[in-house]
Amino acid sequence: MRFVRPLVAVAIFAGGWTAAYFIFRREVKIVAPGVATPTTGSAPKKEASRPATLRDERTFSVTHRLTELLPTAEIDLPHLQDGLAKLRTVWRRMPLVHSKIEGPSKALGTSIVIRTSDEEKAWVVTKTRSGKPWAPDAKIWNMSEGSFDQRESLFVPSTGRVGFKLTVPNEGRLDYAAGVALPTKNDVHFSVSVRSSGTTDKICETVVAAADTSRTWKDARCDLSKYAGKEVTLELATTSEELALGLFAHPAVSGRGSALPYNVLFIVVDALRPDALASFHDPETDRKMKDAKHPPLDAWLPTLPGLTPAIDELAKNSVRFTRAYSGGAWTRPGTLSMLAGQRSSELGVDTLAWVLGDKAAAHFYDGAPALLPLLFRKEGAATRAFVNNFFMGGYAGVGLDMGFERLYDERYRVQDTERITNDATAWMKAHADERFFLFCNYNSPHEPWEPPKRFLDRIPPPPVGPSDDTVRKYMAEAAKDDDAVGTLLHTLDELSLRERTLIVVTADHGETLSLAHDGRSKLDNMEIRFHHAVTDYEETTHIPILLSLPSVLPKGTEVKSLVRNVDLAPTLLEIEGLAPNAKHSVKSLLPLVRGG
Repeated sequence: MRFVRPLVAVAIFAGGWTAAYFIFRREVKIVAPGVATPTTGSAPKKEASRPATLRDERTFSVTHRLTELLPTAEIDLPHLQDGLAKLRTVWRRMPLVHSKIEGPSKALGTSIVIRTSDEEKAWVVTKTRSGKPWAPDAKIWNMSEGSFDQRESLFVPSTGRVGFKLTVPNEGRLDYAAGVALPTKNDVHFSVSVRSSGTTDKICETVVAAADTSRTWKDARCDLSKYAGKEVTLELATTSEELALGLFAHPAVSGRGSALPYNVLFIVVDALRPDALASFHDPETDRKMKDAKHPPLDAWLPTLPGLTPAIDELAKNSVRFTRAYSGGAWTRPGTLSMLAGQRSSELGVDTLAWVLGDKAAAHFYDGAPALLPLLFRKEGAATRAFVNNFFMGGYAGVGLDMGFERLYDERYRVQDTERITNDATAWMKAHADERFFLFCNYNSPHEPWEPPKRFLDRIPPPPVGPSDDTVRKYMAEAAKDDDAVGTLLHTLDELSLRERTLIVVTADHGETLSLAHDGRSKLDNMEIRFHHAVTDYEETTHIPILLSLPSVLPKGTEVKSLVRNVDLAPTLLEIEGLAPNAKHSVKSLLPLVRGG
């Protein structure tokens, strides 16, 4: 995905080489022999309801999301129409597409981006089929370099206020982030007051300085514990000496106690092949590849112990699915599959189209997909994503909103891994006592391959390591993201969250590296080798899947059955003790983990 059109190829081999076939940017559908194809709308029977003992009284969870209470809100916004007119000039925004809010209050809910980097650098792709530079339209391709912080928000243009009647939970608190959509000449004040028993108390205030407007979100927390058990009206207000486009991002009231027993740390490494990880190799397959009459030519990478130590160490305490496949050969269908529990075609999202268009996107949202972030937020979890993935920005022509309350998109050519890691670890440290669903999407193994020397030095010379320079760089980029994964895991340990966090490590697709798959595709006349999305070789759709949850999932277990990343959604629901979702067209992987 890294600033290039996602092009990919994949070769199919199992127990020997078979003929490769092309499905041109199509999704991947795998059915194991003797297993009936699941039908849309079917769902596995729930084995048992969630035990009451799994309720975690140590952890905070969301009880009220204020944007969801908009239909019954008290609204006093004298400058709303003028504010909405100015807000329409901000193109990186969209309605709350997964919300069912109707009526006048619907206009107050928006998902909007504030660019937090000092500059936005337009990207130019110089290697195209015509050989001429291509400058992608940001409103379609969303491919500019910079930091883009998208948050679901309550729009409160100054000077105005919005009130919400609710009952405060045990040890209640209100979390929000203050932001201003367009620059102002004056500071903007954000205040929260509580009306209860005929009195009004201002409990907190945040000021966004004029110099910071349209350039930052300021996170805030208000203590509501003294009102626990009481019905109150929370009043959110903005004031300024001019019309300011005030935004209360993801305003939510939380209380002590979580019905969900576990956090989720969902890590995706774009284009990561399982054979780049030593823990996904076995001696028998390596021997067969070495002794094959026709060498694999980088369709099977060599085992390099020590290249990816963090993931390989995690594998010792995980369930490894060594024959897992993506629901697509490029990023958007691959990501949709793992988050929606349905293949792209079942969701009505064309896998051949880079650009979806408004009609196709509206069809997706109207279908109310059962996205994991939406399901987890219903159970009180905070849902956050730290990514380099321009297919997840729903405001652009190639993207779809996948249900996260906050999507921090660090879109950099080489700095993205470090920035994503810093963002995610800082968020975990600030919210360690909350139940969360955290999605981290790294991008280094995706072209362009520009690994730091210290990771390239881990690749031994041939014949132990690969001989092709590009393949060596690819494996070094995998090592770079493995180092970041190690930092995330270390942070969980520092915060004593490992025992309470389900860890998922996977990829959205693989990458075509084999010399045997050189040439150009009939789709877009794109090169096949060192790309993906245009062919369906094994090396392009075969992905790693690791699941780790100490004391719940077995350690060091390998599952060799054919599985798909589309199976992850019902698996996570079962682990959390949640009922299966009727829209998921697949089944949980836990029976395979148990040896079924």
